[in-house]
Amino acid sequence: MEDRAIILCWHTFLGKESIPTDFSLAELASQIDTLRSLGYRFVTMEDLLFGRIRGHRNIVVTMDDGHRTIPNAYEKVFVPRGIVPTIFIYPSVIGTTSFAMNDAAVRELRDGGSLVGAHGYHHLFVTADLYRKDRSLFDDEIFKAKTKVEAITDEPTFIYAYPYGAYSDITIVELRQAGYLYGFAVRPGFVYADSRLNEPYELPRTVVRRDQWAGILDFLKRNALLPEEAGPASGIAGPGK
Repeated sequence: MEDRAIILCWHTFLGKESIPTDFSLAELASQIDTLRSLGYRFVTMEDLLFGRIRGHRNIVVTMDDGHRTIPNAYEKVFVPRGIVPTIFIYPSVIGTTSFAMNDAAVRELRDGGSLVGAHGYHHLFVTADLYRKDRSLFDDEIFKAKTKVEAITDEPTFIYAYPYGAYSDITIVELRQAGYLYGFAVRPGFVYADSRLNEPYELPRTVVRRDQWAGILDFLKRNALLPEEAGPASGIAGPGK
């Protein structure tokens, strides 16, 4: 069986049951501990992308948007469990809204080992439609986002998560032009340690939602039970974003 990981994506941690992508810290901790009890290891994005993982029970944690609750989740849930998440932010809200973290909070996560990637600039659909209708806005979503994230973190930004998981052929062309090395979609699937098995600008991620957590967990249980010599699992739920 090929060495591989699944990338999971969380958003906010207010504990509001009315929001499909929101969880309390207790709920988040329970999810993580349940996955650990199934034998999953939590690996970093760098370990996955650079082929430093083994086996088929690997998970990469990502958190999108840059909500103000992320540092608390990081400190209370991930740090005690030795998990280093990757953060995707859209810079237009960082330090400018009460919704989001400020620059200092992002840098603290960076200092803790988190890789910080771009998630658009205004979190717009970076599709061919936007490219045709407003090239300036399209470019901001890719090029300005990279420049701003790098200014905040003082580090190169080489990963990009498509807002809403939406992209098109021209998006990939422009991502390459901007200097990103990887693009993350929202679709079912694994990312493999052997880079030849991946499409670098269409890497799959699974968004964790309240209404689909049971399906995600069921898939991960079945994957965990596979012996090393078995073939790939199938039937993963495909949550949207």
